[in-house]
Amino acid sequence: MGKDQELLQAVKTEDLMTVQKLLQRPKPGKAKLLGSAKKVNVNFQDTDGFSPLHHAALNGNVEVISLLLESQAIVDIRDQKGMRPLHYAAWQGKSEPMKLLLKSGSSVNGQSNEGQIPLHLAAQHGHYDVHQSNPCIVDNGGRTPLDLACEFGRVGVVQLLLSSNMCAALLEPKPGDSTDPNGTSPLHLAAKNGHIDIIR
Repeated sequence: MGKDQELLQAVKTEDLMTVQKLLQRPKPGKAKLLGSAKKVNVNFQDTDGFSPLHHAALNGNVEVISLLLESQAIVDIRDQKGMRPLHYAAWQGKSEPMKLLLKSGSSVNGQSNEGQIPLHLAAQHGHYDVHQSNPCIVDNGGRTPLDLACEFGRVGVVQLLLSSNMCAALLEPKPGDSTDPNGTSPLHLAAKNGHIDIIR
């Protein structure tokens, strides 16, 4: 296993000591003797396009995320699905990792290949802590974060999204929408899945 895979594995298992060791700058003079001058690639991606930062965001490990970012990890690196570390942090609903990634310049409304922004994933999984996010962005299926929260019965998220003035217009069925000929509204999605509390 090369150093790059070793870093990926250490981040995955949240082995902080190994992550620190692998990311350390070799001391000038010493590295040449051992022939280990090859630096670890902090942006190494596996076959799914997962980088160490993706794994750290998924685990929600703030210490590891900080270490990686200090070592020049690309904050908006994309995996095969076009998902960035922020998407995975939002999916887990862990606000500290999200704040850290946003502070490091991650794009809050950056879309994946399916057109989803981090808020789509957060809303679907019952979280709503993606600040300054635009709840009106639709994914490739024509669904907004509010639609997903209704479809998956996330009452708290629906309440929060509805209290943001941007969402009122989203309650109307989209007239003449080519992607959605039935004009499905968030109410339809909630009803389809029997989420009584959301329908109320």
